Amino acid sequence: MSQELWIDLAEEHPEISVILYSYGENKEKGRTKESIESYLHEISFPYQVYYDKENEFYELNELEKIPYKWKAIQSYMVLDGKVLGRSEFGIPELFAQNINEHFGSN
Repeated sequence: MSQELWIDLAEEHPEISVILYSYGENKEKGRTKESIESYLHEISFPYQVYYDKENEFYELNELEKIPYKWKAIQSYMVLDGKVLGRSEFGIPELFAQNINEHFGSN
């Protein structure tokens, strides 16, 4: 999603929280805590970020068992601790449909 879409989402749906989870460090690919912080600051990402350098969340929740190709990138719509369904935050049109389906439009 683009910077504008994240900001629009935060403004249009203040009742929705997004927590971005980033796992592990890969200096060869340029993924470090500092590079992630810099990028998110650059795009004014308006939500919380959890950086798990040791990959504990991934291992504790056995995410390697998830039957999706991109296991490290998972997003869900959650309300009151209940998973409502998968979220397509990487495809703006589908993400907007997800928001409207589960939370309505403002």
